[in-house]
Amino acid sequence: MLHLPYAKSVLLAGMIFHGGIHAQTLTRPADYFQQEVAYRIDVTLDDVDHTLSAFLAMDYINNSPDTLAFLWFHIWPNAYRNNETACAREKFQQGSTKFYYAREEDRGYIDSLDFRTGGKILEWEYHPEWIDVAKVQLIQPLAPGDTVTIETPFFVKIPGEFSRLRHTGNHYEISQWYPKPAVYDREGWHAFPYLELGEFYSEFGTYDVRITLPQEYVIMATGDLPEGNPEYDFLDSLAAVTAEYYALEKPDGEPDKKARKKWLKEFEKRQFTEPGEGSTKTLHFHQERVHDFAWFADKRYMVQKGTLWVEDSTRAITVWALYLPKFADLWEESIEYIHDAAYWFSKWYGTYPYNHVSAASSDAMAGYAMEYPNITIVSISGSKELLETVIMHEVGHNWHYGIFGFNEREHTWLDEGITAYSEIRYWDAKYLEETGGTYSYVLPEAMNRIVKKPFTIRSILRTLSGIAVGTHDDLAIGADFTGESLTSYALVVQYKSPLVFDFLEHYLGKERNQQVWDALAETWSFAHPGPNDFRYLVETVAGEDLSWFFDDMIMTNKRLDYGVSSIKSKGDSLEVNVVNYGNLEAPVEVATLDRDGNVIDSRWLPRFAGTQTVLFSREGVQTATTDPGEFSPDVDFSNNRPPLLRLADLYLHRPVLRFMFSAPERGRSQLFYLPMIWYTGYSGALLGLIYYSDVLPPQKSMLTGNLFYSPKHGRLAGSTGLTFNRYRLGGIDQLTSRIRYADYPEYRYLRLGARAIFRKRAVTNSGLSTAVDMANQHLTTGAFDTLLWNTGSFTSAAVSTRYWDNAHALLDWDLSTRIRFVIGEADDDLSADRQATLLEGSTNVTYRYARQGRIYLRGWVGHTLADVDEIPAQYRFWLSGGLDVDLTNPLAFNRTGSGSLPVYHRYFIQDEGPSIRAITMDTPGTTAWAINFDLSSKLPLNLFADLAGTNNGNEEDWQTYIDAGVTLKLGPARVFVPLWMSWTEDGMDAAYEGWRILIYLPSLGP
Repeated sequence: MLHLPYAKSVLLAGMIFHGGIHAQTLTRPADYFQQEVAYRIDVTLDDVDHTLSAFLAMDYINNSPDTLAFLWFHIWPNAYRNNETACAREKFQQGSTKFYYAREEDRGYIDSLDFRTGGKILEWEYHPEWIDVAKVQLIQPLAPGDTVTIETPFFVKIPGEFSRLRHTGNHYEISQWYPKPAVYDREGWHAFPYLELGEFYSEFGTYDVRITLPQEYVIMATGDLPEGNPEYDFLDSLAAVTAEYYALEKPDGEPDKKARKKWLKEFEKRQFTEPGEGSTKTLHFHQERVHDFAWFADKRYMVQKGTLWVEDSTRAITVWALYLPKFADLWEESIEYIHDAAYWFSKWYGTYPYNHVSAASSDAMAGYAMEYPNITIVSISGSKELLETVIMHEVGHNWHYGIFGFNEREHTWLDEGITAYSEIRYWDAKYLEETGGTYSYVLPEAMNRIVKKPFTIRSILRTLSGIAVGTHDDLAIGADFTGESLTSYALVVQYKSPLVFDFLEHYLGKERNQQVWDALAETWSFAHPGPNDFRYLVETVAGEDLSWFFDDMIMTNKRLDYGVSSIKSKGDSLEVNVVNYGNLEAPVEVATLDRDGNVIDSRWLPRFAGTQTVLFSREGVQTATTDPGEFSPDVDFSNNRPPLLRLADLYLHRPVLRFMFSAPERGRSQLFYLPMIWYTGYSGALLGLIYYSDVLPPQKSMLTGNLFYSPKHGRLAGSTGLTFNRYRLGGIDQLTSRIRYADYPEYRYLRLGARAIFRKRAVTNSGLSTAVDMANQHLTTGAFDTLLWNTGSFTSAAVSTRYWDNAHALLDWDLSTRIRFVIGEADDDLSADRQATLLEGSTNVTYRYARQGRIYLRGWVGHTLADVDEIPAQYRFWLSGGLDVDLTNPLAFNRTGSGSLPVYHRYFIQDEGPSIRAITMDTPGTTAWAINFDLSSKLPLNLFADLAGTNNGNEEDWQTYIDAGVTLKLGPARVFVPLWMSWTEDGMDAAYEGWRILIYLPSLGP
């Protein structure tokens, strides 16, 4: 049957009957073609110099209607040659300097290329922009239907741990390693450089690859060895040895950890031949209908083996798991994960067509995983649940990358998006009935038992995607992500797009949705479907126009936001008014609910703008809602139900108290809490909890606070605050206003503030913010060091601005200014009335001089328009740093001047005031300045130096101080130990007298 045109009028004419069109009636477009390749590669691994010496012969079959005078080749090992490659620039733009500062011996390349046909030399040249793309001229133009055989030797220096092709010691991950022709399709040549973000697009074909390497290596690759090859016996023997480890159990069936630890220790003591010595082996791998070939080798691998039987098949598929001993416990159930992933994807997207499906552990770089035909490489730390999710996702790419050869570089959503959506299908199919769909890897199992509403896969995806969507910071799902940040890629492609496909499944229904994927498997297996091909197939099978999905949900970042504005009784009926608050028109599900929130009746409304009224029976109805199952990518669930106007709705809208880390529950107010014990130098131990209504964007309003009891003072203490956010308001990216009240034994305050951020997007590396803050505070006498603070009541107002630029991978800088007005009345001083106007400016510059080395330079200057004696003591420009006058730093827990780590004397507050980091008791002046210098490296011990001065209120009486010393990094703490201070007196020990500490921790306290 001829391929039908894409025109909607023709398309819809054949879709009147119920279930769409059966898969077998679909064909590929008449103008579709794909080239074919057949590789013969012989390669030898040198595990001394970490190189590959190889020879390639390739048959290239021209199935296109065009005559080709040349072929583009990807020679992607050259991506690691120098800092000018596209991949090197990509990493640099993303802020990584690991490759930029790499040693020459850790870089990689491909050379010794000598392209020939029939013994005749072929001229070739690098791409004008990229040295990892080559243009090979043919001696004779290749006519449609003809075949050309191209041969070349090649030599690869395997790079270190930078991207996918790499080695760590004698652990080898060999991918994107051979000359490979770019795809030539209906759109022409797709020759592009290697990038870490964007992945691949390659021609299908046949691979015959012979790999020669030292005998002791355990290897797994794309393709099969000949039946009966002794290498299978070797793998089986390792699987038997690995089984011994897991057989070490206690009588109750629990793992015998002590015995297993001893076993692993002995296993890792095995002696291997030194690199470059001993015998070698040559393994011949063969695979058809794939578009890539990868292999992984390590002498230390443990091995597990299993068998997969898919439905409607009598063919056994071998399941392999290879992993390093350090991952033995984490990978214990890995065979199950690989097996189940292949089983469910076979059920949904067509039977797995190859003889083995495998996964191997990487050696390092946690969080890294990548798919290749038959095999995936995974490096994941943490929980088994997380490992299962990643293995399942990467095995799934055997379909949405391998079998359906989407152009991942240009249409990422067709590969990553559909595979991420399949995670939802997998979790529902395997765990929904057992666990309610709990996405247990988000929290430890013990924590999941505490929370009443644990995260499901949908709720975690919705929460993560909401960060970008709700702040108007998301790109279109169908956008080109080349050059974008990893954050944008993850938030949109991996978190937002699966929700969109999940919504499409909910709208189509499971049966019609599965018909779509059956048709895809029937029509487009081992081919290169494009976005239009996929859309045509989906709309044909669905039997309707889905432009709202493909044109709006996929290709734009329009916002879906339907809700119920009101409900009215009309006799025995209920009139429900549904409003489109967003700018995306899509079908919307509307439902009535009973008193417990259960759905009574639901129906779909066709897409619309504005308002529509729907009539329901009112019997038993408590309220109405849009999207009752929370399947849609709605950006604001708070308006799904009508406003709380009736007392009868109180039960459904009642606030709920949830333990921290519980999943958000849409449609009602929530307050999350976490028990906490705190301590301050004056209040003593504080027993209580912290609470919040939400912590992640895009909350429009957020309630946060804490409530404590102080046994020492016999009273309650705490704080509470409200924050309001608006995004993309005029030219402002984010406008935040806040109010906060606190009452502790040490102090009380009321603080108001607003901040506007101007930037292109939240992931943009530069921006400008301006803020206004006002505060009234009362400081308790006896709670503060009288040398540094005046206690009493003070009112302040400040206007500040900050510009920052982090766009350069080697250089970050910012510039800040602030003007502050303060008046007050001190209760511990004869001159009670205090007032001042203070001007401050600072700049911070960070330069990365090495991969793990930083030079940090800070400049600060301040001036007051009042005499120093009129300024409240805490607002003065103390050379040893500021005092947290706004009381926002919970880690400044001792302001009394004595006891443990008192502020100023032993505890240093970051980036406050002039910041001399060795103690000086200098009297503050009306003008002060400072320059701070830090030199850091990968070592825990680093250098610092400070230069600062003040005029002591007298323009002619300038005093300058200099210190220098070392900084010791101890986890979240930094200990500053001066080795020299310019003001040291005779007999004074600079290190002992001047040491101070700074702690970096999240602000979970009061």
